[in-house]
Amino acid sequence: MKLPPFGKYLENIKEIACINSIYLFIGPNSFTKAKDWFNQRPGTICLPPYDCPSLYRWPVKDCDILIIDTGFCESDYLNDIAYFLYLYGAVKVRCLLSDNKLLIFDN
Repeated sequence: MKLPPFGKYLENIKEIACINSIYLFIGPNSFTKAKDWFNQRPGTICLPPYDCPSLYRWPVKDCDILIIDTGFCESDYLNDIAYFLYLYGAVKVRCLLSDNKLLIFDN
């Protein structure tokens, strides 16, 4: 399985840099937004627009995740993403929606 965009870098430095907070951009502008954040926040990854989260190996073990929705994604899609992040060992998954509401997903 492949890593999501920016995931290889994150996987390589996660333990060295003690990264435990990850920003995951999703939606139509996910790659552009993640690229903009990446230089200042090395814990940034993205899910290409509308890709299935099951296609990826998520380097999120023991991390808190903030999903940042760039395009009003459907709730079923958000739930699927949270499911796979928890499956790969995320501690807490939250989502900042396009309308600035915050969702917190239970494990």
